[in-house]
Amino acid sequence: MALPLIQNTSSNSLKSLAEDGHVKGSPKDKTDKQLELPINFGEVVKGVYRSSFPHPRNFPALKKLRLKTIMYIFLQSVTRTQLTEQDSTLVDEPYTYAHEEFIRENNITHHRILVQAHKDPKTRNPDTVFNSILQIILNPANHPILVHCNKGKHRTGCTVACFRKTQKWPMSDIIAEYRKYSFPKSRDLDERFIFEFDISNIARLAEEVNASAWGLSDLAKSQLRAPSSVFDAAGMF
Repeated sequence: MALPLIQNTSSNSLKSLAEDGHVKGSPKDKTDKQLELPINFGEVVKGVYRSSFPHPRNFPALKKLRLKTIMYIFLQSVTRTQLTEQDSTLVDEPYTYAHEEFIRENNITHHRILVQAHKDPKTRNPDTVFNSILQIILNPANHPILVHCNKGKHRTGCTVACFRKTQKWPMSDIIAEYRKYSFPKSRDLDERFIFEFDISNIARLAEEVNASAWGLSDLAKSQLRAPSSVFDAAGMF
């Protein structure tokens, strides 16, 4: 199992390299602005990234990734009768004009997919919801892709876990990765969903694209050998 682009803190909790500060600028050009990635940012495999909700201050760093696709795994916490049709799709934090402009200027395809939180035993997302998400992730034509929710922990964590199942990761490694990003608020119901998620309807696609062989970028691999280091703009981008 590999958990790239992250570092352990002194308290043994796991944070993204961007959570406590900025990605350092190139030492060769001190005039470069510091590039800040979203909290809980990480590389899942080369060309597939995960994070919390991206803010405008994160756009310069995200632009360097040359994203083709952004997928917002959102949570609808109110009924459509309470809000307008447009507003009812915006939860946690809404996309602003700056977000829309960033997406448009960089020719990014944007998807918003409703995923309910696993907080109530009576609430379980249908496997078809995650199959539709995985169909997008498993299509290399959509890469580089960023998958995010609000905090980058639970909905994104379940998404990545289901993707790992298509990669045939051991369940112990899948759960360990989920817990690393969701700590200290891991959810038993999330883990139950991950265990129960049936990949049979998406397995053929995963095999066709050889998803089990998808690995980390060379940079991410190098950072695994030096987990206390911080990415600089020249190296990462």
